[in-house]
Amino acid sequence: MIRTALILSVTVLLAQPGMAASEALPRTSWGDPDLSGLWSNETLTPFERREGDPEFISPEAADAARKRIEALRHRTVPQEKK
Repeated sequence: MIRTALILSVTVLLAQPGMAASEALPRTSWGDPDLSGLWSNETLTPFERREGDPEFISPEAADAARKRIEALRHRTVPQEKK
């Protein structure tokens, strides 16, 4: 009985990847993969760099950007250092 249950379990587990691979991916009417859905733009990486922006930002600049984003999220104004 235990051997039969073990064989059945292994068979089911091995069959699952094959089932997932045979499912068709959603496609648009013109045949490209359908990428519709919910997407987040919560990233410090811009899609395009503005003219004159450096190729990479420093860790300090990244921290300052994160603090500005957090301030906007919580609608607080960061206090300037005097």
